[in-house]
Amino acid sequence: MSSPLTDPLQRKPHTVAFLQRTFRNKQFDEATEAIRRSHKTTQGKNPKSLMLLGPSGAGKSTIVDTYRHFYPDVAREDRIERPILYVSLHARVRVNDILSALLDACGDPEPDKGTTRALIRRFNRLASSLCVKLIIIDEIQHVLPEHTHGRTQEAADTIKSITRDTQIPFVLVGLPHASRLLTDTIKGKHEEDQLLRRFNASVEIMPAALGSKAWKNLMAGYQQIIGVPCINLTDEEMLKRIHLATSGLHGFVSNLLEHALEETDGKEQVCIKHLARAFEFTTGSLSKVGNPFLLPMPQVERALALRANV
Repeated sequence: MSSPLTDPLQRKPHTVAFLQRTFRNKQFDEATEAIRRSHKTTQGKNPKSLMLLGPSGAGKSTIVDTYRHFYPDVAREDRIERPILYVSLHARVRVNDILSALLDACGDPEPDKGTTRALIRRFNRLASSLCVKLIIIDEIQHVLPEHTHGRTQEAADTIKSITRDTQIPFVLVGLPHASRLLTDTIKGKHEEDQLLRRFNASVEIMPAALGSKAWKNLMAGYQQIIGVPCINLTDEEMLKRIHLATSGLHGFVSNLLEHALEETDGKEQVCIKHLARAFEFTTGSLSKVGNPFLLPMPQVERALALRANV
């Protein structure tokens, strides 16, 4: 039998160890607290939902996955309890697609069968039987049409209806423009009937700016958890090279370091040649400015300046 060191289909042990560690920073803790605040309003008179927004790679999924880890399914003698119900949407979904995804996550054998009203009623019953206390919908921007408010309002009304009937808050996770779900309404909707008033203030996860304390702290944090000898990630030149490679996005940094770790044996130091190789395995390979870990520093600084002026 192959060991993890010889099996080409397994990540190396030091890579796996890195991926199992959770990096926490101020944004992570603030977002987690915001989710908890919404979670605590479940089954209350006025449950408050939340939107967690940010660009792809900002770390939203890591925050949500970490939070879900603390509320796993519970097997009782006569049933399963699912404290947190999680679904992730795909492109161009309609309201019935959302309801079907929620029913499927509840274990419904025929999640696509029925009218919208029937799907909602069935979901409400199942959510109650599973003792669901929080509903998380990821990639919520996929419910937003480009040129019409109708589907947006329909999705908003469905979420509002479920929250009202079940007293379960939602956490809606998506790209920044998903905030339209709270602000786009059909003419004539009364303020007291809108979804916005049922939500706490949105939390937006932003990439760390080059030169900011947040960026240096982020890289210092990764330096601590990488788990193997590593080049100084907080060196001024490295801070610039990595920012050019990742745009300061948490998820992109993690992805870069994951690939860099796969380039080593776990004993040798992760150095710039490993980061250069790792960059070619990430979406950064599509970069028009070249590989930030191979470019001379004047070119790196010029590329950063051009990006800042865009």
